[in-house]
Amino acid sequence: MWTTRSSSTAQKSTIIARVISAQDLEVDVVAGATHSSDGILGAVANALGFSYTAIASGGNRH
Repeated sequence: MWTTRSSSTAQKSTIIARVISAQDLEVDVVAGATHSSDGILGAVANALGFSYTAIASGGNRH
């Protein structure tokens, strides 16, 4: 499925807003953007020094 730039930007903004609001990586990923959500959550975890296993590969967020 192809996504438009605006759709992709909206998905990224949504996952980032969820992380900020929850102050946690344990947030619902964006429907239709599991891999993008994983990438963002992984980057945040890395920046904070946490380990992260991608949800798309069957991992968990601990």
